[in-house]
Parts: sequence; structure tokens; C-alpha cells
Amino acid sequence: MLFGVETIEKPNDAPLFTKVRKQWTRWQAGFLITMLVQIRRPLQMIRLLGPLGTIHVIMLGMTPVFGAFIPVLLLLTLLRFLPSPVIANAIADAMAPTLLLAWFSFIVGNFLFIITFFLGGRTVKLPWYKILQTIFAMYAFSVAVGISALKRVFVNPHFWGKTVH
Repeated sequence: MLFGVETIEKPNDAPLFTKVRKQWTRWQAGFLITMLVQIRRPLQMIRLLGPLGTIHVIMLGMTPVFGAFIPVLLLLTLLRFLPSPVIANAIADAMAPTLLLAWFSFIVGNFLFIITFFLGGRTVKLPWYKILQTIFAMYAFSVAVGISALKRVFVNPHFWGKTVH
């Protein structure tokens, strides 16, 4: 993964979605476990990796959490714009401390995600509607893999889940 070595699953009898979901779950669970192990000694991690490296490890480790919480964030965003002022104001008050960071992360992260997909789609000459379908599918896939990785880490952390090669 770090040096551009191809790590795609080799063909077996499982459908492609199952193979990729298993592999991505294994990777994301590994990222989260690595982050949890490293943050047990945060000062040592900062000394070893530096501030940017530490942020990178934390962001990579939180990938399954971000994926699993996409539906929650979408629901909270929709509730924020309800016509009922009581619910909308309560959600706005709850979101206020992190609103600037959340919007920055939402705008920058999703912008980069979407641009990356459009550039890749253009490279392989996909029409724009196919690229949009792929983007929506990837969001759904991120949710499935994120929930699966969180379950693996917190319910069965010693399960490796190796796929057949």
C-alpha cells in the first residue's frame, strides 16, 4: 500500500463486492487498531512521527469511524433544516462547538473525494452520470466497511478475516 504494490484480492469464488469488502474491512480495522495502539503513548508518537505524521495516523485510523457515521451526519444535517425551530435549534446548539471544523472537513474532504473520482473517471473515459453513480456507491460502501471494521475492532479484535487466495 505504501509503495504502490498492487494488493487487490486474487480471484476466488466470492463475488467481487464480498472480496473487496473483506479486504477493506481488514485494512480499516488494522488502521484503527494501529492508531489505538500508538495513541497509548501520545508524546512518544509525536516525537517519533512529528505533528503531521501523528495527525496522519489519527486520520487514517479514524477512517472506519468516519465511514460508519456518514448516515448519522446526514440525518443530523437533515434535522438541522427541519421547519420545526425547536429541533433545528437544539441540533444547531449541539453542533456549535465543532461546526467550523465539521464544515471545513465536509467541504474539503468531499471536494477532494469528488474531484478525485471525476479525474479518474475522465481518465478512463466514463460519462459523468457513471462517475456520480460510482461516488454514491463508494459512500454506501464506506458505510458498510466502516461499520464492519468497527464491529471487528470492538467485538472481535483478534479475528483476522483473511480471504482465500
